[in-house]
Amino acid sequence: MVSESLRMPYTFPVRDEMRILREGEVAEGRLFGGHQRTIQPLIGTSYEPDWKDSILFIEEINDELSKIDAMMAHFRLAGVFGSIRGLIVWSPAESYEAEAETLEDIVLRNCEGYDFPIVTNVPVGHTDDKITVPIGCRVRLDTDKPSFELLESPTC
Repeated sequence: MVSESLRMPYTFPVRDEMRILREGEVAEGRLFGGHQRTIQPLIGTSYEPDWKDSILFIEEINDELSKIDAMMAHFRLAGVFGSIRGLIVWSPAESYEAEAETLEDIVLRNCEGYDFPIVTNVPVGHTDDKITVPIGCRVRLDTDKPSFELLESPTC
């Protein structure tokens, strides 16, 4: 049974942490994604999600920026970024500050030419303070508020 306190739309508690990397129109769609190294091999197979009009979230842990860049390039070249309506990027536990190019630089470069909103520093995935996000449910990403909202119950 769904808790009475979970009313739709439900705003995920990330407003203060979330960083707007690129503004855009309010984006709504089904939420897909996860650990980048795990979902990337699905591209081009019968297990690949239908990215059309979705909100993609990605997260990674303990990986070099060059590998993250290669995975992002694969998403771009495979047409994933041409299909989605918004992108949510994890809040990395590791620091990439010493690198010549930042994680945000890599995200922006690989998403160049698309106009969907991008937010970073969202605690999805391998972080101690993570939020649980329901894959496949409709969500809204609004860079004006800013907010990340669940539009339908994750349970039936």
